Amino acid sequence: VEGFRFNAVDYLLKPFSFSEFEASIQRLEERLSTRKSQGPDQDGFLTLASANRNIRLETSRIRYIEGMGEYLKIHLDGEDAPTIVFYRMKNIAEELPQGHFLRIHRSYIIALDRVREARRNEVTLDDKTKLPVGESYRASYRELFPK
Repeated sequence: VEGFRFNAVDYLLKPFSFSEFEASIQRLEERLSTRKSQGPDQDGFLTLASANRNIRLETSRIRYIEGMGEYLKIHLDGEDAPTIVFYRMKNIAEELPQGHFLRIHRSYIIALDRVREARRNEVTLDDKTKLPVGESYRASYRELFPK
């Protein structure tokens, strides 16, 4: 019972069978799959379902997104601290408006309208934040910033 206070998906009592374990994993996968967003709405807001909360972000305020394992730091205009959500980088990359954001590193997605300077291995944003460009992302990066 105490585990459910911490939003546990399930619990197993010892001894448990492999089929009980599999059923518990299935419930976890179902919960994780329901956390996907539907992409930005007509007003330019992206709603992210993360753990026990929904977060509604205006996509035009996103400066860049930083991945930290299973968490994301979303850096927004007008905010001193980033918004931290339990979400996957791959999922948010698919849900952001196409043509407005670019994944430049396994840990970074940038808003293209925030780019101040683009170098071969580094991007400087308009707030002077410098971010590296990862080797596997250079091809798509060079298409937009050829030099």
